[in-house]
Amino acid sequence: MKRKVLLSTILALGLMGGTSVSADHTTSYTIQSGDTFWTLSQKFNVSYADILAVNPDANPYNLYIGLRVQIPVNHTDKTYDIYIIQSGDTFWTLSQKFDVPYSDILAANPTVNPYNLIIGQTVNIPKKEVQPPEGNTNTYVIQPGDTFWVISQKLNIPYTELLAANPNANPYNLYPGLVIQLPAKNTESVNAPASYADGYFPLKPGSYQPFTNTYGDGRTYNEDGTLTRKHEGIDMIAPIGTPVYSVYDGVVINKGWNTYGGWRLTVKTPDGKTAFYYAHMSKYAPNVEIGSNITKGQLIGYVGDTGYGPEGTSGQFVAHLHLGMYDITNGYTAVNPFYHLKYWETLNN
Repeated sequence: MKRKVLLSTILALGLMGGTSVSADHTTSYTIQSGDTFWTLSQKFNVSYADILAVNPDANPYNLYIGLRVQIPVNHTDKTYDIYIIQSGDTFWTLSQKFDVPYSDILAANPTVNPYNLIIGQTVNIPKKEVQPPEGNTNTYVIQPGDTFWVISQKLNIPYTELLAANPNANPYNLYPGLVIQLPAKNTESVNAPASYADGYFPLKPGSYQPFTNTYGDGRTYNEDGTLTRKHEGIDMIAPIGTPVYSVYDGVVINKGWNTYGGWRLTVKTPDGKTAFYYAHMSKYAPNVEIGSNITKGQLIGYVGDTGYGPEGTSGQFVAHLHLGMYDITNGYTAVNPFYHLKYWETLNN
């Protein structure tokens, strides 16, 4: 009996206390397996009491899969415009259309599946960019399968520093689309490489995630099933459809499907000594063919997630651009492009 009285008191306080939540500041959510109002409050960073308040007809102890509930949306940090999804819209095209970071649109629409937008659906578009926190920090958008440990290994950041940079994030409840902070980076200068120092970074500022030196890492896919293949390039995570630009002048010497690289493009430099290899693209830019002359900074294709299988395979890994660099003076010898990329990044950003 005491327990029932206590629960009733808690519910009454939750519904009556605190600030009221307007229905205009909610978004709908479909209950999934394992959901409770408590887990939803943690997932969407809203109070348990506010979720109760906007769902007066829902029994918090009898939620079932498929039930539609309302989730309060905190609009106090910034203002939003409501946008109606049109044919061909993606969060990436909207970020370009409204000049808003892709990660901000994800954060403003926590219950929207960015890979399943429906014509006529309404989404929130931030009116102005969120000011970054003080200090030299970057943000990262959680991908499927990410944990703080996985991210620490992927970006070469100490696990404890990731935790310290995200005091309000639950490391055991990360979900795709969540934006976290990366620890302040070392601001030491980047030395110019001995060759091709006047190159061009292949992705525009703000369109990709921070990247690390993954050259030489092991890769788990071989046509014969072995697990010993060396990674001969650098991966830069970016949304599917992100424009890719040529890092240097040259001529296209290879184009088409590759079992590992998916839709790939190889461009030979004018001195005939080096080939730059762009892999996993979703499609090519118009008029880019074998024999085409390419200029530094020219659009050559778009980021994708193709490869690791027969022609047309996609979705085997998170979308990214793989850039390889090869010495072709005597065959094809892989060269680590990481330091070239880090230097070009300082020129283009």
